[in-house]
Amino acid sequence: MENPYQAPDSKLVIKEDLTSYQPSFIWKIYFWFSVVGAILIVAFYAVLNSGILNSDDEFKFGIDFNWFDLFDFTFWLLLLLAIYGLAWSKKTVNRTFWRIYFYLFIVWSIIFTVMFPLVFKIPNYGEISTVKELLSEIPFKLIDCYLLYRYSYSMNFLWGENKTSGETQ
Repeated sequence: MENPYQAPDSKLVIKEDLTSYQPSFIWKIYFWFSVVGAILIVAFYAVLNSGILNSDDEFKFGIDFNWFDLFDFTFWLLLLLAIYGLAWSKKTVNRTFWRIYFYLFIVWSIIFTVMFPLVFKIPNYGEISTVKELLSEIPFKLIDCYLLYRYSYSMNFLWGENKTSGETQ
């Protein structure tokens, strides 16, 4: 007769090694796409405000950037840091920061992308966006929210936490 108090023997099968996580190549492409976008925004802003194109009347754009645009760009630069961390499995700042930033990013994205142009008629990056332009931004905002969630909540091995207990190893 078997001992009823002894646990049965079972073979532990580990399907994936969490310490050797290889992020998708798509995140690396998305990171470089975002870096190029950030450089283009800075270059565009610098050229428009330098007066190079404003010397002739036909090149005046009349674009006026506001403090909300600067704040949004800062949010985006922080997002680049999270994309980098996710794409190359690197720790940046700390997990608590990214968890707080995740919720702030959601709120700011709704306010800046939808509320400012549609409700308050405040221009984003110098122009009032149309509904069609806003709809084109939604997939990127959703991707950004997903990657922030993955980076701050799902990568326990990176932050040195046990998945079941949440304790630091």
